[in-house]
Amino acid sequence: MKSAVCAHWKGRMLLLLTAVSCLSLAIPFLTAEPALAAVVGQPTAIPPLVSRPPSIHGEDWQRIVNSPSSMVLFAKTDHSCHGWRRAWRTSDGTRVGLAVWTCQYANDASVALWNLLFLQGKNSGSSFPYFHPAGHPDFWAESASGPSINDRHNTVISYSRSRYFVIVDALTPETSAYNAVALATLMASQETDQLPGPTSHLTAPPLLNKAAGELAVTALVVYLIMFLPLRAWRNPLSGQSYQTRRGDARWYDMTPEAAGLKWLLRLRGLARLIFYLSCAGALTQLLTHQTPISLIVFAAISAWFAWIRPVGRSLRRWKVRRVRGLSLTKTPFGWLELVFGLTSLACVICALIVILLVLLIYSYGFASSPLVVDGVLDPRYLNVTAKWQQGILALLVGIRSQDLFEISGIVIFVLLGAAALLRRFGRRFALADAVRAQERDSRPPILYLRNFSDDVLTMPSSSLARTSLIERISIVNRQPFEEILVRHLSAKGPVVALSHPSSRLPAIGAAKLTLPNDKWQEQIRTWIAKAQMVVVAVTPPRVSEGLHWEIEYLAQCAAVPVILVFSPYKERDLMFRWWQFAMEAVKLPRFAELSRYLEHNSGAHFMTQRPGFGWVTWGARRRSEFTYAACWWEASLVAEEYRHAVQPDLSDDLQRAPSMSSEPLSPIRTPAMVTNTGEPRRKPADGVAGRHRAVASRRRRR
Repeated sequence: MKSAVCAHWKGRMLLLLTAVSCLSLAIPFLTAEPALAAVVGQPTAIPPLVSRPPSIHGEDWQRIVNSPSSMVLFAKTDHSCHGWRRAWRTSDGTRVGLAVWTCQYANDASVALWNLLFLQGKNSGSSFPYFHPAGHPDFWAESASGPSINDRHNTVISYSRSRYFVIVDALTPETSAYNAVALATLMASQETDQLPGPTSHLTAPPLLNKAAGELAVTALVVYLIMFLPLRAWRNPLSGQSYQTRRGDARWYDMTPEAAGLKWLLRLRGLARLIFYLSCAGALTQLLTHQTPISLIVFAAISAWFAWIRPVGRSLRRWKVRRVRGLSLTKTPFGWLELVFGLTSLACVICALIVILLVLLIYSYGFASSPLVVDGVLDPRYLNVTAKWQQGILALLVGIRSQDLFEISGIVIFVLLGAAALLRRFGRRFALADAVRAQERDSRPPILYLRNFSDDVLTMPSSSLARTSLIERISIVNRQPFEEILVRHLSAKGPVVALSHPSSRLPAIGAAKLTLPNDKWQEQIRTWIAKAQMVVVAVTPPRVSEGLHWEIEYLAQCAAVPVILVFSPYKERDLMFRWWQFAMEAVKLPRFAELSRYLEHNSGAHFMTQRPGFGWVTWGARRRSEFTYAACWWEASLVAEEYRHAVQPDLSDDLQRAPSMSSEPLSPIRTPAMVTNTGEPRRKPADGVAGRHRAVASRRRRR
């Protein structure tokens, strides 16, 4: 018991000694003066003042004021500045005044000048009304004249020298022999000779308009110099050039069409941006009681090209149907999508707040002002500014001004990246499975068959096609290939697929079902019986037993259009994967014609069968979302042509009927569509494929 009491008192004594030690270390820090100029004299002492203004024409100056100033700078603080003022006048009404405040520290006078000029002073939003008299770059002058001051000229000059803050005011009537600017400048120069020390030099802040432009230009330069090369370095397809077949009537090079599609989409995005900016400018002018006729015209023209009549007919190839997670109540954990979505929104709001704070700090020049001492804001000056500005300045108390932009840039990057990741991860909880997707969309489904290793394949995506706004402004431009492919395939119908048996959370892309190993083949048969077309990824690392069964079954179902898609791998890897698949597929009658494409086919994107014409290929010399979109549009038109040709008696209602038999379809022979001359009959088709077929037909006739 005694030992326990002793241990208890020893613990208390140790705690008391620790507190005393911390207090002894904190007291000198709390009571220490800032590293500024030393106190010289008493704040109530009369500063050195001129006895009378300069007499140029022999005027008789009469002193009318010689008393302490009623204004105290930094009032109710331990570093307050007290002033003294003097004023003179002549018989013709010319007046000149002088006020000098004596501060305790040299930096206090600079802060007082900066506060008067740039925080309390008026500005036009883009510039300040101050100018520097000739030969005096540290004098800040402001002039006014006109009926508002009884046809008199008024000039005020402000500056700080050492620990003295000086304001000179000159007022001259129209009949005076003095010039207000010259008189104020002479008076300020004469007072400068009376005061010791150097004159403080200040730099005007850029204000909001100029600051926003400078920060935008800086962000653009950083993006072009840093992030674009980083994207190119991380892009595995960068610098890859794929082979296309020239002179082959069944091989269509879509490179020019994809390039045109890309630039037309960018022009449409620019038109929408001009529309939003025009509307914002028009609203601003309306609030200021102006008539924004030109801005309204710009908004109407940009709206026409952006929405009513999008530029170029080639945009018909850009049919994007984004995969959104909207099944909040129909999935067990759909409510988590709302939680992650709100968290993502909070990250975006925090990033916008940081951007706004940085913009305000830069526009008001806080980081380069005298408020900052040795790179850190002196907390004694927090009460100098308005209350709404004190929260902004609190950031500079713990962050060095030269590190502010770097730290804020990292914070913004992290917040926006976290917002994009949270938004995408939360969407996966509310994705509809294959059953709900078909219930929501009554069109026949599109079956997507692929090797599960393709689920981790990514490629650069277009920001114009991403789902959410936060994903569009994200600097991370890579997305899963399945997601990119499915949002273009979904324009024709719901895309369904099987997920890996061990997957618990569906990935963004096709609507999936997770089935055991003994039931997936039955589900594939059911989907093929209902599908309007089947899309098969033909670049697996190896032809597995399941993939071999799928292509064998598709070879029997000749009534179902099959589209082969080439995933975005590097050229050598892609050709090796394609060669493995084709060597197995050519053994089947339906795919036997693929043997002619075993070589020089690395640029292929999609392949499908045209009735009476054989396998047709669409590709490009590069791989991007635009090339896949252009090729898919043409391939889907031919697939629909094939479906209507081999199933002429089946109506659309029968195609959508859920009671269609799930038994394997019997082989259906493609109808012989030939002319009297024995040449294949070519049905008219829109787009590039139709033009290429017409050119090839004319060449054969020659």
